Amino acid sequence: VQVSTWGLDRPAVPRCGSSYRPNDMSGPNLVLIGGYPGTGKSSMGRSLAARTGWALLDKDVLSGDLVSLLMEQLTGDCDDRYSREYFDDVRSFEYRSLIDTGLAQIAAGNSAILVAPFLREAPSQEWSDGLATLASVCDARLHWVWMTAGYRAMHQRLADRGLPRDRHKLHDWATYSIKVDQNLRPLASAGMTSIVVDNDTGRSIDGIEGSLEFVLEQVAL
Repeated sequence: VQVSTWGLDRPAVPRCGSSYRPNDMSGPNLVLIGGYPGTGKSSMGRSLAARTGWALLDKDVLSGDLVSLLMEQLTGDCDDRYSREYFDDVRSFEYRSLIDTGLAQIAAGNSAILVAPFLREAPSQEWSDGLATLASVCDARLHWVWMTAGYRAMHQRLADRGLPRDRHKLHDWATYSIKVDQNLRPLASAGMTSIVVDNDTGRSIDGIEGSLEFVLEQVAL
């Protein structure tokens, strides 16, 4: 699959100049929390943000309403996140806005947590290396937190949260679940922490606190 770099080959945010002074000399952190829908990404992001005070940037919160409006115009279905029109015309801009916002945070010396599936980005070494190059300008430390869960746990979370965009998955779960690659893992760049969290519990919040302690240890707070 061809993965757009969303302009990672150009300066997405102002470069950190000589006036850049982070609160600690190790530089800011940029955490990417990814995984399939229903694995507990948002719960992990909220918990991590609450413990660290870092900026929480959730793709669906940042651009969800705008994407719904665009899909209503393109396909007549505001909850469409699976059509060719979405992947060809909308998705790259949705993710680009998330990445650019995260880069703007670290350029200002702030740590940030980015929450999105990242299903196309995770297995792309080129994408990971491109992001690492931009982040290195601000001496930022990058971390992958990859959330996993079993099919039953994912189904239960999607059913419990009751979001309209999940209806097509739940309506034909057998077909959708075949496309879920349980072996998918992010390809981290050199010096980039990669953490896999097994969140195979019944509800989004269950098990998060225990896993959170492990994540905090790995990002070396």
